[in-house]
Amino acid sequence: MKRFTDTDKWTDPWFRKLSSSAKQLWGYMLDQCDKVGLVEIDFELASSDCGQKITEKTMLEISSRIEVCEGGKYFIPKFIHFQYGKLSHS
Repeated sequence: MKRFTDTDKWTDPWFRKLSSSAKQLWGYMLDQCDKVGLVEIDFELASSDCGQKITEKTMLEISSRIEVCEGGKYFIPKFIHFQYGKLSHS
């Protein structure tokens, strides 16, 4: 599946202040989430895929942009709007 990416993230003060592992995790979550922005994180797999240790502590760095859901899943609230724009019933 193809996704839009925000090329302005590199100038976003929030993103710039993240550790390298948190930046990797953020990109990983955006790539791995489903079409509504919901993703389950397997920290061992994420660490392997990102090439660095990803932990709950890493997740805390991006906690202002995600919501914790039941069953070890995370929701990225701004994902739908960024990918699809304003949704309508028609």
